[in-house]
Amino acid sequence: MAIIILIFIANYSIGQEVKSSWKGWQEGVIFNDSVHRPVLIDVYTDWCGWCKRMDATTFSDPKIVELLNNKFTCIKLNAEERRDYSFRDKVFKYNTEAKTNELALSLLSNKISYPSFVFLAPDYGMITVIQGYNSTEDFLPILNYISEETYKTLTWEKYLENYKAKKTKTK
Repeated sequence: MAIIILIFIANYSIGQEVKSSWKGWQEGVIFNDSVHRPVLIDVYTDWCGWCKRMDATTFSDPKIVELLNNKFTCIKLNAEERRDYSFRDKVFKYNTEAKTNELALSLLSNKISYPSFVFLAPDYGMITVIQGYNSTEDFLPILNYISEETYKTLTWEKYLENYKAKKTKTK
C-alpha cells in the first residue's frame, strides 16, 4: 500500500506545473522589505497578447521560474487598473487622460509599451526597463545579469558577450 501511495505522489508531483511566485504591488513591496532582493515588475494589460505569451512561455519555463522564485521579488502590475497604489508616501492614481495608472507611467518614464519589465534594486533604485516580448533564451541572461549584480561592474554588452562565449564552450 505504501509503495502505491509513493508512486501516486511521485506521478502527481511530476505532472505539476511549476509557477513563479508573482505578487500584487502592496504584497510585493511588503515582501521585499523583508527579503531585500532585486525586484522585477511585470507591467502588463489584460488585452496584451505578448504579455500573455510571456506568461505562457518564458515565465512558465522551469529555469526562469527557479531563478525568479529564488532571486527576485516578482510583482505583476496591470497598468490599466483603475485603483490607487501607495509607495514611499506617494499615492499613484489612475490617469484618465493616459488611460494608465500613474505608477506604471512613473516606472516606465512615460514610455508606455507592453509588456514592460522594470528591474529595481533591493532598495527600489532603478536598474533598467526592458520592453517587449523575450524568449527564455533572451530573458535568462537578463535575469542572471541582474540577480548576480553584474550590472554594477560590467556593461550589458560585455556581460552578454561573456555569457554567449561561456555558453558556447559548454556545448
